[in-house]
Amino acid sequence: MPWTNILFMRLLHVLICFMTLQPLLAQPILTDDAMCEKCTDQLHLDVEALFFVKNNEYLSAFADGQTSLGFWMEPTLEYYINDFTRIVGGVHMLKYSGDDDFSRVLPSFSLDMRLTESLQLTMGRLRGSLQHKLYEPLYRIDRYFPEYVEYGVQFLWSSHWLESDLWVDWQNFIERGDSEPERFQAGHTSKINFFEGRRLGIKLPIQWMATHSGGQINQPPRSKSTIINGAIGLECIFPLDEVKALSFSPLYFLYDGLSIPDTGPDARRFDNGFAMYFITEFNSPHIYAQLGYWRGQEFIAPGGEFLFQSVAEAGPEIFQADRNILTGKLSYRKSVRESIQTELRFDGYYDVDDPSLSYAFGLYILVNLRTWLF
Repeated sequence: MPWTNILFMRLLHVLICFMTLQPLLAQPILTDDAMCEKCTDQLHLDVEALFFVKNNEYLSAFADGQTSLGFWMEPTLEYYINDFTRIVGGVHMLKYSGDDDFSRVLPSFSLDMRLTESLQLTMGRLRGSLQHKLYEPLYRIDRYFPEYVEYGVQFLWSSHWLESDLWVDWQNFIERGDSEPERFQAGHTSKINFFEGRRLGIKLPIQWMATHSGGQINQPPRSKSTIINGAIGLECIFPLDEVKALSFSPLYFLYDGLSIPDTGPDARRFDNGFAMYFITEFNSPHIYAQLGYWRGQEFIAPGGEFLFQSVAEAGPEIFQADRNILTGKLSYRKSVRESIQTELRFDGYYDVDDPSLSYAFGLYILVNLRTWLF
């Protein structure tokens, strides 16, 4: 049979998969799927889509309430040059309900190379957003919708004793004479499997981020801004059975404004700060619950959840040096079919100093489909 006929039959097969969503006709795509080990010269078609409803009822002065309803979809073609290298190309589309147009339509291209059994290099489109596994004070969950696509360079390490992610997300490229500054974020997350026992496991999480704004060829040159955020702590895991566990995590957070202008959009109310976050979690295949206490002092994190910070989302005019927040989270997760995952989630934030409860609830449906073309 000619290869054109084979390709046509494969595409028809894919369309049927998408219309019926039958798991028997498509394999699931995990958000952080690993490279195929023996797929040289193979071409895959992947489709990932997230349908979401998230309602933020924030009564705190530090964050604005907002409702997000819509979906994003990302079809990609994935070609394996050899067992260690693949090229991925596609398009990312974001659509909010109530908006006639797509909010974002972006190309999605990347080169992935498995350098060793544990180390992978990615250039172009990164495995980013929530996949960096940053803590909420450093990465606001709402950024998952509009800022899912990141471009730059990334190194991923995965082994039994260490999971690590090192990346640079180049957010604004400039040419000579541009009026806007260049902007990028560099970050690192690691979790060291320090001890693993039948009744107790201990992991060491380490995270840091550098947020930079500046440039030498933009006109007029703007003052440089460099902010460092970090987190370090312990994660003590107490297995209840093979699939359920309790954990307790004392975490220390850091904010350091290495270079902050006195005026302008990059000016900050505070130059440095810190915080402690104590988290207790219950995890099972379907239920996740969390209780936490946040104690922050002059803490700022660009891109983090504003409810944890000492400066409000609306601007530096609203600030409070010391913040005391009680947090609670509850989610129910279920795989409806092999390629469809759902989550119903509630997040609560109680401001101890200015008694008020801010909360958010959401429904998420993630569809991951993969099919082999040839």
